[in-house]
Amino acid sequence: VDNSIVTVLSKTFDGQTDQKERWYGTDYRVRPIDATTIQRWKQPIVPSKVKIDFPRPNVFIPSEAGLRVKIQPSRPVSASSRTFESRLTPIRPPRVIRDDGPNGRWKVYFKEDDRFGLPKSFIIFQILTNFVFETPKKAALS
Repeated sequence: VDNSIVTVLSKTFDGQTDQKERWYGTDYRVRPIDATTIQRWKQPIVPSKVKIDFPRPNVFIPSEAGLRVKIQPSRPVSASSRTFESRLTPIRPPRVIRDDGPNGRWKVYFKEDDRFGLPKSFIIFQILTNFVFETPKKAALS
């Protein structure tokens, strides 16, 4: 509280600035914080009086242990003992676990992270609509 910078960005401050930033010309102002505000920050309300509590656990979020991949232990190989050919071992491609065909809705790929054992996902949506071709302007903006 004794050494802080508070930044407030809002269009409601247009016309209320008194300084201009040197390189980009951004308008701004610097004001000291009221003593009453500082005092309230130093003596916050006791949480039991505010009635704030943690949310209940979400049963739909899996535990991290359930997301980790079981990596098979392999014997350590030093970088100097690896051959050139062993470094060119191809990475297994993801496998298709659902394919609704060329006119279908879904094509889902799956690949476990067998190197680090961490969960990761990528979702790509392709939205097909005639809306973007209704006018030349909409086509240009899309």
